[in-house]
Amino acid sequence: MSFNWPVIPFAGTEVETFVTAYKELAESIYENFLDEAGFDENVTTGGPHLKAPFRNREIVRDLLENGLVFSSFIIQQRSGTPGPGTDFVLGSSPLDSIIDSSDWLNLLRKAGCIFDEGEIAESLRTNLEGDDPTPMDDEDWLDNLINEISNTDPDPDDISPDPTDPPPSNCSAGPKQTLAFALANAHPSAMTRVKASALWKYVNCDGTPLTQNDLGSNEVNTLKDKLQGFMDANNDLNLQLCTAMSGGGGYTVPTGGTANQCSFYNLAGESRGLRNFLGTAVVITDVNGNVTEVRDDMDFTYGKELDRTDGSLAGDPYDPNDVRDGWSWQTHGRDHVGNPVDPNSPTAIKVNGVVVTYPPMTWQEAYNHHKDERHFVIDSKKNDGGIPVPIAIQF
Repeated sequence: MSFNWPVIPFAGTEVETFVTAYKELAESIYENFLDEAGFDENVTTGGPHLKAPFRNREIVRDLLENGLVFSSFIIQQRSGTPGPGTDFVLGSSPLDSIIDSSDWLNLLRKAGCIFDEGEIAESLRTNLEGDDPTPMDDEDWLDNLINEISNTDPDPDDISPDPTDPPPSNCSAGPKQTLAFALANAHPSAMTRVKASALWKYVNCDGTPLTQNDLGSNEVNTLKDKLQGFMDANNDLNLQLCTAMSGGGGYTVPTGGTANQCSFYNLAGESRGLRNFLGTAVVITDVNGNVTEVRDDMDFTYGKELDRTDGSLAGDPYDPNDVRDGWSWQTHGRDHVGNPVDPNSPTAIKVNGVVVTYPPMTWQEAYNHHKDERHFVIDSKKNDGGIPVPIAIQF
């Protein structure tokens, strides 16, 4: 993928010479990054010594793009050439748009931000001591406040929908989830916002497909860039992370194009934020290898899973009768990393030819085994809520 170089508002021989050399160096860094950083499934040389955010090739590209503006400004200032350059705005820093999501969460935690509802309540109690009366005397005050901020009804019991109408009353985001998703939708990472959009539909039992129309143009373009980068790396380095589906697998494929069953459980997928969002998915490309669509079903072994028994395809609307509890909540086998799987799956570990089975997980076991945003899915399952979300995003 080529660079999307920003317009440089500075002029002069020194700046022009610098910009030409800078771009040549950046192109060389980007093109050789895969080899130098060991950007494949077997990182042996470059990867381990790189620090965040420089492990991610696409972030490095963004840094180089934005760095050209900053460094050209410095050249302009040093050259003494009259003209634009004295009104440079530091607020244009690229940091807020490219910081890695894990680094962002670490930064928030180190800044003292808290997300646990119990800790928020305790902090409020401490800070409100001495106020008379204190709002915390009302046990429902915190939930009502969060709901009010989120512009939702603070007393959902006043709503009496027909029990036959979806979504069911117990299938909605609670105060904690509402606040968390509000934060996620304001997250600087476009991939985090894409995943939050899909999870929001899941926890609210909205089983209609997530399409490009549910996302902003920045989210759609970022997702396409990540998928294209993954496909390019897979093809250029022969990583064999995708399998072409015979006859297009039943999907609508551009003339001469391919439907590819891809796994993102690898460094190439994880570094682009595709592992946590898609896991595995069908990526459709045209005759030139350009990504035109992605298809998947967002379901969870620790929540609800989807068995398509009617011949429909991933990303299509589905029969609600095909939704079942994930394998975490059934007698299950486990794969080589300890994740619950169908006992009949070839990934289930065997001892002396016999699959090792485990009883359904308890809630505490599930919370301990599945971390971070996965707890939202478990929370929904605990309330008998959450349903799979088809993903059918066209580019």
